Amino acid sequence: MAAGEYLKEQYDGGRILIHVHGAGTRVLFYSDRPVKELIHEGNAPLWQEALADPRPYARWVVMAGDQATLRGDEVFLRLYGSPIISDGYSKLFDRQGVAIYRRNDPPPAP
Repeated sequence: MAAGEYLKEQYDGGRILIHVHGAGTRVLFYSDRPVKELIHEGNAPLWQEALADPRPYARWVVMAGDQATLRGDEVFLRLYGSPIISDGYSKLFDRQGVAIYRRNDPPPAP
C-alpha cells in the first residue's frame, strides 16, 4: 500500500496518531512501525486527548476518509478540515483515501 510505504520511507521519529481498524491496519503493515510508536483507539485516555488536539502527543497523523462525503475513520471525522491540522501539520501524502500529516515543528529531543 502506497501510504504505508510512504510512511516507512519518510518516518523520522515521533508518535503516530492512527485509527488501526480499516485502512490503518494496511498502513501499519506496510510501514513496519512498532506498536509502541502509535496512538490508537486502544490507548484510552491518550487516544481521546490526541483526537482533541494531537500536537502535544503526535508528530504524525494518519487519516483515512472521503473528502467528498466526509465519511472516514475516527481520526478523519475528528480532525479533517480542523485548524489544528491545517495550522499545526503539513500534509505530505494524500492518495487512495489516506492522508499523512507531519507536525510542523521539529520532533522533540530523545
